[in-house]
Amino acid sequence: MISTLILKHEHSNDSELQEKIQTCFPKLEFTFYDSPQKNCIQSIQRISPGLVFLEIEQCSQRCMEVLTYSQNQKYETILFSSERRFILKLIKYRISGYLLKPINAEALRNTVELAIHRIEYSQKNTPIRYQTSPPSVIGIPTMDGYEFITIANIIRCESYLKCTRVITTDRPDIISSYNIGEFIKVLEGKAFYRSHQSHLINLNKVKTYLKEGTIIMQDNSSVPVSRRKRAEFLKAIPHL
Repeated sequence: MISTLILKHEHSNDSELQEKIQTCFPKLEFTFYDSPQKNCIQSIQRISPGLVFLEIEQCSQRCMEVLTYSQNQKYETILFSSERRFILKLIKYRISGYLLKPINAEALRNTVELAIHRIEYSQKNTPIRYQTSPPSVIGIPTMDGYEFITIANIIRCESYLKCTRVITTDRPDIISSYNIGEFIKVLEGKAFYRSHQSHLINLNKVKTYLKEGTIIMQDNSSVPVSRRKRAEFLKAIPHL
């Protein structure tokens, strides 16, 4: 069972949310139900949850304190709100997912499933990576839920502020709330290569390498190669 904590506003009526989650995910055990107006951090410390749902309505100081505290903790955090503008202000935080009310059943299922996946790997003390080959499709958290994309269509991932820009062959760029380190855990070594601190590239999408240390990708974008990685990069792709 995964201990789950819902932090909602005092006058919020979200018992339906809890019922939906419990129906779809019986492995989640709701051990506490609190309000962000109280001392949430003490509640988190006392319960040690695996998953926290946090309602954001006014970006109050209490909510900011919980989000800041959560950045270095092992549990996963999912935000929910009735207004997109509050969630957009919080893109810099490392969050498992975002849900907009009224909450769509499919978005809820996708968001919680990925959070559970991350929790189970963490409990096994195993890095979140696929040991044989990566899945053909990966869910990328966005403001509206998740974008599911074919990994082979990813050209590259680029650090963007504290988020990640994902460039693909078949759709507009995706801005994910996860930092590039999360993508590296899943993709690096599986036809993806970290050429620079801020860049993760698909080796199958490389078009040209320039000796000054620049890679030209298939979409004609330029990606730098760290000086110390140039020889390693050339070894990663067979060449004459």
